[in-house]
Amino acid sequence: TQPAVTSYQVYRAREGEPSRLLATVPQANFEDRQLLLNTRYTYLVVAVFESGARSAWGKALELTY
Repeated sequence: TQPAVTSYQVYRAREGEPSRLLATVPQANFEDRQLLLNTRYTYLVVAVFESGARSAWGKALELTY
């Protein structure tokens, strides 16, 4: 059996800045409402398991709003 995921940590970087923890959410979806027009963002997600262990980084998502 696979370990149970208890939450997901969503990290965001604005162009030219390092990634920072944006939110910890209980489900595998997230809506970012703090975006600036014409700005490039990169998102990364890590799963957090019941044991407190964390998964490897998920694949980066890059977008321009």
